Amino acid sequence: MQKITFEIVYLGPGGQFRKHLAVEQGTGLAEAVVFARAQCTEFPEEAWRYEQFAIYGRLVENASRPIADGDRIEILRPLEIDPVDARRRRAWK
Repeated sequence: MQKITFEIVYLGPGGQFRKHLAVEQGTGLAEAVVFARAQCTEFPEEAWRYEQFAIYGRLVENASRPIADGDRIEILRPLEIDPVDARRRRAWK
């Protein structure tokens, strides 16, 4: 079977972490994340606690969805503050 490449990215308090990996074509998002966790030992352990992912900034609802060659999988952390509230606070300053 043919290999495809993808990038996994995590941005956390400790900085940005990213790594390019290769998997078999037809691999689902959940499988790719499990594979990445085993390969990305430099990522902080906290990165793997989150279960929401995006591909190029678009939230992925179906974790069994196959990834495509060149996809950037982003590990999403929960928001610390609501973006609308943050804009209001900046506007009042």
